[in-house]
Amino acid sequence: TGSGLDADLLAGQAAAFYTNITARLGYTPANKAGDTFTGAVSITGSLNVSGDITSSSDERLKTDIAELDGDEMLAALAAIGGQRFTMRGKRRMGVIAQRLQAAGLDDLVSEVADTKMLAVAYGDMVGPLIAAVTRLAERVESLEAAR
Repeated sequence: TGSGLDADLLAGQAAAFYTNITARLGYTPANKAGDTFTGAVSITGSLNVSGDITSSSDERLKTDIAELDGDEMLAALAAIGGQRFTMRGKRRMGVIAQRLQAAGLDDLVSEVADTKMLAVAYGDMVGPLIAAVTRLAERVESLEAAR
């Protein structure tokens, strides 16, 4: 069988090679469309995505739902500010994890287990930002109505 030297040498061996590939590799490869990972994934370096990155947000998955106080979020965001900095040799803009903690936004900060460095859940900052902008819109509307 086969159509060349390589094919002839490997004839009948392919099935043996792919038998129990997970055990041979020591992990489950996820490299085709539809494959998923379960658990934490850690990437050192850049992650470039050509599609969307989404996060589960269905109300049915959530408990203890409470509205964020716009005034509190506005004060907290003003306290942390936004920074421009160099990290790993690249200029960036963002926030400082320790400032989030100091402003009471601990829910947005986690510790990376192997490095003990702090990380920010930037996607989770959307809630506080929306609450703060909503409060600012209410203030502007009130000022305009008072004219």
